[in-house]
Amino acid sequence: LQADDETRARLASTRDELEARSAALVEARDNELSRLATLESSAAEARAEMAASKEREKALENEKRKSRAKQEHLTNKIEELSGKLREAKADRKESERETRALEAITAMKRRGC
Repeated sequence: LQADDETRARLASTRDELEARSAALVEARDNELSRLATLESSAAEARAEMAASKEREKALENEKRKSRAKQEHLTNKIEELSGKLREAKADRKESERETRALEAITAMKRRGC
């Protein structure tokens, strides 16, 4: 009987230890599951943020491409207008020379030369 009581006591102690370990493991599992859920949520947020960043990057690249095309167009237009301005200045100077020459000829005719 004494041996049975000791065996029962040992078994009860072992059962209590196992129940305590089981509770600790359940708590650890619950903590890990909670941590996993948090990490998955963070990962989903990071993926969404990365997708939004890629969209912004794509939009900026498109805007950059348009700006470069516009800059090139405006540069070409400036060059074209500069060329026309140079031609107009040259034409004006030539017209002024012709006018002076005609005036000189007219003055010479008046003098009777």
